[in-house]
Order: sequence, then C-alpha cells, then structure tokens
Amino acid sequence: MVRFTNFIKLHRFIVATIIILLIAGTTGIVRLVRAESKIPTVEAKRGEFTENLPIRGEVKAQKSIVLTAPSGSGQIQILKMAKTGEPIKEGDVVVQFDITQLQNQLDTRSSELKQSEREIDGALAQGKMTEEQDATDFAKAKFDVQRAKLDAGKQEILSQIDGEKAKLTLSDAEQTLREMEQRVKSNKSGNAATVASKRLKQRKALFDVNQAKTNIERMSLKAPVSGIATVLTHWAGPNQQLEWREGDSVWPGAGVMELPDMSTIQIAARVDEIDRGRLQVG
Repeated sequence: MVRFTNFIKLHRFIVATIIILLIAGTTGIVRLVRAESKIPTVEAKRGEFTENLPIRGEVKAQKSIVLTAPSGSGQIQILKMAKTGEPIKEGDVVVQFDITQLQNQLDTRSSELKQSEREIDGALAQGKMTEEQDATDFAKAKFDVQRAKLDAGKQEILSQIDGEKAKLTLSDAEQTLREMEQRVKSNKSGNAATVASKRLKQRKALFDVNQAKTNIERMSLKAPVSGIATVLTHWAGPNQQLEWREGDSVWPGAGVMELPDMSTIQIAARVDEIDRGRLQVG
C-alpha cells in the first residue's frame, strides 16, 4: 500500500514536471518567433553584385572658359562676384568691377559732346548771319557800280571836272565790288572751315563717349555659357595662392573666373593594385 502511494506521487511529480517543461518550451518558442519576426529580412535573388570602392581624385574639365579682367582701365576693384560652385546661366553677370572712375569719365565726355554740338549750332548761326550781311553788302556794291556807270555815261553833258569825278567814282565802286566778291568767297570758306572744325571736335567727343560706354560695359563679366563658377587664385606672397574675392584690386588681363565645360568633365585618381580587379568601365 505504501509502495502504491509513493508510485502515485512520483507519477504526479513526473506529469507536473513535463507540463511545466511543455509550458516553458512553448513560451520560449513564442518569444523566439516574435523576436525573429522583428529582424528585417530580404528575399535572396540571383543577380549581379555591385561593390562600391571609395577613391580620392581630382575632378577637372578638359575644356573651360577663363574670364579675365578688362584691359585699358588700369587696376580695378571687384565689387561683386559669384562663389565657387555656384550654378551659372548663360548671360549672368559673374564678376562686377567698380565703374565709379569710368562713370565720371563718361559724364565728362558727355558734357564735352554737348558743348561741341552747341558750338556747331553757334558756328552755323554765325555763318548764316555773315552770309546775309555779305549778300546785303554785295548787292549794295553792285548798285553803286551801276549808278556810277550811269553817272559816267553823262560825261557829254557834264563838265570835264565832273566827268573825271564820275570816272573815279565808277573805278572806286568797281574796286569795292571786286573786294566784296573776294570777301564773300573768303567768309564762305572761313565759315565752312569753322563748321568742319567744330564737327571734327564733335565726332571725337562722340567717339570718346562711345568708348567710355564700352569700357563701362566691359566692367561686367558675363557668362558666355552655362556652367559652374570656379573662382581662380592669384599670387599673394611666397608659396601662397588665394582666391579672388570682393574688394580685391585686379590688374588688367588677370584671370578671375573659370567656367568649365560640364560635358568634358573627367576624374583623375590613383587606384591601388589590389583594387584594380574590382573596377570596370561604367
């Protein structure tokens, strides 16, 4: 009887242990399934494997356009310029130089041009007045000659003394007429020469004005093509190269900005021999 009782207790203990183990195993499996479900998974497929190989090198365009400071204006100062890496469109102003001095020159040349035009108008007006006066004096001289001829034609009815006076008067009138003819020609030529001189001065003043305007336009460097701005460097001391910046004084002809042709971009880099087999075209 005692053995039977012990057997039943042992049987119950074994059953309880199995139940506990089953419950613990089930709980562990559930937790494991939940833990695995949180890990991202990707379906494996057969295909080409691409590996990225970081390389350091230099990106450089085979063709580029260098914009230089305009010549003929001495040293000029940069007022505004694009920054390196800034996208540029064709026609954009990438560098603007100071035009204060050139603007003063343009104002002076414009004033000289207006003055020369006024001088031409004055010369034309004076020439017209001189011609009108000469025409009046010439008509009077002709009239005096004709009257003197009439008086000389009365010599038969005049005394000898009066006849001689009439001849002298006619001679003086004819001399005056000849002098008037010469004076008219001389004044006409003189007036034409004066006007021509004034016109020459006016053309020179106009040329100076146009040249000043051209110089001002050249102070704005515009991009001939679209691209990426690259500010060039200049010598700033022994073993020192600095990029141009706003406020710097630039000498004529100095390269200030470079616009690379983006269609000719190439990369030059060194690759270790061990990585050579990992590269391919494209």
